[in-house]
Amino acid sequence: MSLVIPTYVRCPVCGYLNSPGSIYCSSCGNRLAPLVRMVPPPPVVFSPVVYAPPPVVYVPPAIPVYVWPPAVIYV
Repeated sequence: MSLVIPTYVRCPVCGYLNSPGSIYCSSCGNRLAPLVRMVPPPPVVFSPVVYAPPPVVYVPPAIPVYVWPPAVIYV
């Protein structure tokens, strides 16, 4: 057989120990447990991952190479 010990509720204002299940303090009349309405959190919305473009690499222009015209043979 297990022994059940009632849990008393302490008033946050005056410190009085109230009987289990009390809503109001028997000494000062203060509400013992605030009304809490459970509101579900908003759904988590994930945004698509946007990657940064690759860095621009500077490529210096190639040194121009002069192409000589073909040799002409004069006769």
